[in-house]
Amino acid sequence: MTVIDWGIAIGVNVVIGIYALTLARRTKNAKDFLLAARGLPWWIVGLSAFATAVDSGDYVVVAGGAYGFGLSNLTTWWLGLPLGWFLVSYFVFLPMYRSGVYTNSEWLEYRFGPFSRVVGAFIQLQFRTNVLGNVSWSIYLLVTVVGGLSPVWAWVVVVGIAALAAIYSALGGLISAAFADIPQWLAMVVGSFLLWFFVYRQVGGWNGLQDKLNAIPDPDKPGGDLGWMLHVGGMDEPGVPPTLAVYGFIVLLVGYNVVNHTQTMRFLAARSEWDMKMAALAASAVTVVVMFFNITLGIMGRALFPDLEVVDRIFPLLVQNYLPSVLVGLVIAGVIAAGVSTFSSVAIALSAVFTRDVYARFIKKDGDDAHYLTVSRLLVPLIVASGFVYIPFLEAGAFQFYVSLTSVLVMPLAAVFLVGAFSRFHRGSATVGLIVGSLYGVFAFVAGGGLEPLGVAAWEGVPIWVSNTWWTYLWAPAVTLASMAVFSGLVSRRRGALRDADIAGLTYRTRDVLPADLSEVAQTRLEAVRGTWLEQSSERLEAGPVRPFQVPEDGSLPWYRRDVLLSVSFICLMIFLSLIVFW
Repeated sequence: MTVIDWGIAIGVNVVIGIYALTLARRTKNAKDFLLAARGLPWWIVGLSAFATAVDSGDYVVVAGGAYGFGLSNLTTWWLGLPLGWFLVSYFVFLPMYRSGVYTNSEWLEYRFGPFSRVVGAFIQLQFRTNVLGNVSWSIYLLVTVVGGLSPVWAWVVVVGIAALAAIYSALGGLISAAFADIPQWLAMVVGSFLLWFFVYRQVGGWNGLQDKLNAIPDPDKPGGDLGWMLHVGGMDEPGVPPTLAVYGFIVLLVGYNVVNHTQTMRFLAARSEWDMKMAALAASAVTVVVMFFNITLGIMGRALFPDLEVVDRIFPLLVQNYLPSVLVGLVIAGVIAAGVSTFSSVAIALSAVFTRDVYARFIKKDGDDAHYLTVSRLLVPLIVASGFVYIPFLEAGAFQFYVSLTSVLVMPLAAVFLVGAFSRFHRGSATVGLIVGSLYGVFAFVAGGGLEPLGVAAWEGVPIWVSNTWWTYLWAPAVTLASMAVFSGLVSRRRGALRDADIAGLTYRTRDVLPADLSEVAQTRLEAVRGTWLEQSSERLEAGPVRPFQVPEDGSLPWYRRDVLLSVSFICLMIFLSLIVFW
């Protein structure tokens, strides 16, 4: 990298950071910090959701994942993430939005009880700080390979980037983060497109890429080649049917959206229910374009550098070898912007989760709004720093580690959220489901070799269909659901089925309880917070309107305002492209 490249990469992000700091003045209370005063339009929510979901790890790490998994990884972003966004915006988040909750773990207590709230909070803390580790590792690889920095100076740069995000996030909260996501999104998209164009030309287009892959022997398939990498259904891992791998890639990010409060808080900050649903469409549309470029970059990298031992080095190598000076700075600026966005988003979301779901709920219940705002701000730099704990696990492939770890605890928790939103299972069923599902997830992770970086070998004699990561994506939610169903059935036999009045406003089925009544209905379930800041802040959080505009008397709307039509059409198109055209 030249001095000009460094100047562009650093300058772009410093300007964005200064812009975010100027927005921090708008943050006056905890509602502003945690939910941006619930006034964000659909396009800001959508672009912010995209910028949060697609971080610097999704440039470096996803390219590394595609280097090994090929186009199978496409379903994660073309189906998993959009399906997750539509699922939560139309169904799961709707009762949360109306009932005055700030976090998804808070809703868990309304629906199931305090155990699920605490467990949900700590699973999110573990799950999302792992992502911060991915981001740090990705930026480190980039500045060492492309920038030529020594390991010490590379980590200095990474820590500096994390500190920039921590400062403006701690001061401004979601207001600063959401608005800063817009220029960060632009930098990310420009950087991705530039690199893809130059590498695509180098491999000779799609036909040239196919010829190169067909000519490279597959080290895992004697007599085979790498031509399978250009097919969604081409992945062939021993003991894992291609359809199971595709299913795993899809539910990976469906679960991400259901569980992840960095997404929840953005959608709950929408000014109306219509904005929340249209935001899912906006985020999905941008994601499918950008991630097609990022994933095919990894595949093109396999054609150009077929023998890498550290697969996550492929993105930095492509930047180093195929981009001219100045453009290198623009691409690096985009990757750093993606990292800053994720540092900020995750830190704010987890500070909200810990402040409301652990600290204010169980440790200090009698503080005022200013006290909890201060606590939220102080937690931000601590959360950012905690991501560095995961670095030792990532050298073998950050994407593979993320996939393995997500199946352990996140999938059982995602199952609990979905059961809570769509069923009448009894309150205690979540405790049973989380315990059973998590125990299985931990067993499969350890037995399958998840702790090998720490010197703990995989267990011998355990069938692949029990311990393999892709099978775990099937069994973890299944055993969670089954244990919840059995427990709820036993309770129903003794006490009777759960009444609609017991879950009024908390499930999709009971969503039509009048919005004005929902906050009061929800609060009656939590006598433990009566008179505390948790109750007072929820009462001050008004439910947004269904739409931010008037509907004509005949009920007709122009096509561009018909959220259901647009969303269904989009999903059908993605299914057609993913499972037919590219299969």
